[in-house]
Amino acid sequence: MAILKVHGQNGLWATSNGYEYNLSLLVIAMGIALIGAGRYSIACFLF
Repeated sequence: MAILKVHGQNGLWATSNGYEYNLSLLVIAMGIALIGAGRYSIACFLF
């Protein structure tokens, strides 16, 4: 939501308050959500 409302009109680059950093966080979170955390997950340490 922050990408659209706050950073969207400023362009891509973070140096001009753009959405570059927020987009990278979104892509990383979606990647972990889709493939799972694997051996770095808490469940791996517990079980």
